[in-house]
Amino acid sequence: MIQEAGVADATSAFHIVRQTEKMAKVTRFHRNLQMNIGLIVGVILVIYVLFHLFSYVTKKHVAIYQVNSGTISTSKHYEALALRSESLVQAEADGQIYHFKANEAQVGSDSIVYSLDQSGEIQQLFTQAQLNTSALNETEQRQIVNSLSDYVRTKDDNRFYKVYDFKNQLEANLYDSLQQTVFETYKSQINEAKQRNTFHTYQAPSPGLLVYATDGDEGLNLDNFTRESFDTSKLDYKDLKNVSSVKAGDPVYKLISSEQWKMLVEVDDEMASQITSSSNVQLVFDKDQRSAWAAASVIEKYGRKYLVLSLDDSMERYADLRFVGVTLNLDRASGLKIPLSAITKQSFYKIPKSYFFKGGNSNDLGLLRKKGNGSEFIVPTIFAEDEEDYFINADQLKESDILIKQNSSESWQVNSKSEELTGVYQVNKGFAEFKPIEVQFQNKEFAVVSSTTSYGLVLYDRIALNSSQVKEGDMVQ
Repeated sequence: MIQEAGVADATSAFHIVRQTEKMAKVTRFHRNLQMNIGLIVGVILVIYVLFHLFSYVTKKHVAIYQVNSGTISTSKHYEALALRSESLVQAEADGQIYHFKANEAQVGSDSIVYSLDQSGEIQQLFTQAQLNTSALNETEQRQIVNSLSDYVRTKDDNRFYKVYDFKNQLEANLYDSLQQTVFETYKSQINEAKQRNTFHTYQAPSPGLLVYATDGDEGLNLDNFTRESFDTSKLDYKDLKNVSSVKAGDPVYKLISSEQWKMLVEVDDEMASQITSSSNVQLVFDKDQRSAWAAASVIEKYGRKYLVLSLDDSMERYADLRFVGVTLNLDRASGLKIPLSAITKQSFYKIPKSYFFKGGNSNDLGLLRKKGNGSEFIVPTIFAEDEEDYFINADQLKESDILIKQNSSESWQVNSKSEELTGVYQVNKGFAEFKPIEVQFQNKEFAVVSSTTSYGLVLYDRIALNSSQVKEGDMVQ
């Protein structure tokens, strides 16, 4: 019995050991599988990171510019010499002077412009009336109030120059109203002074624009100007408005008899050549930022070139200026606007279009190139075209390549003669790809290019800002 019990115990122990070994084996198998999967995943992650790190390091990091539509122009600033049809009107006698018209007012030939008073009696009455706004009748006062109300209601803060226009117009109206009022109010005193020959009124000799200032260059024109005429320090400017008394022969005002006037500036050869291609130029005046169009021409005098700008408007706004600050907008163009730094040149082979056809199970245009005793169909990238040829990158063909025309015995050998195209590097796909451009206009920083160039740029393309940093096919980021 004891022996049988021992055998049973041994057998039981044997089964327990066997079961333990099986369990141990199963457990070890699962542990080995988990470790292998983790290792594989880890290796993949390391490879992925290294790949992207390598790609990041090897890719060129260049500044990118997005193509947008825009407008550019070239401009030049000048202090232009103004030439007008102007003359000085001189006092006909001695006396205290009174001006009946505002500065830069338009007058007719029957308009009373000023008076001279030898006794001073009438002059004192006029001065008092000028200071007393009650001298205006009710209708005149209401007209002025209405003018102020209209201006306040319609004023535009973006057109500040209109303040000066309104001021001048209001001043002119006020002077006219005061003239009528004082003549009516002091009619008897004026008639008595005229009988005593101590008071005289004077009309404008002809219609024109009054200016109460002189600079010594009245009568200057294209025939008599000199190089010294451009010296601003030689101007002899005198204010005639605040003069209280004059002697016979003294200037009392300047009269400009025509709306047509000219401005004159000295220019270099480059500027002169630009003007000859355009008969009209747009200019902007410094004084009020208004713009105007002028007929432009170039003359030569004293061995120098002068730009003549002829206008038939705007004269009255700058009649008190001998030198007028202007900016000339010489050229203006709109299109796709790109920086000059993006523009480059690249050489291409010109291949006749007649050698291209669709083949090789492809819808792309390709070429049949001779290979040994046979031929092969290749699909080179077309970068540009003209009426007769396609432009192919010089790296895609060799000079010794012979091209065969489809269904013909004709052939074409690629030669070393290539042609340069102007373009930029488009980077939409992550690599640099040359795109031809047609520059329509440029200034010192930007160019405007056509949006209809075959194989060229379109709106919102991304291009390399600096073409010197990349070349065809470079990976960029």
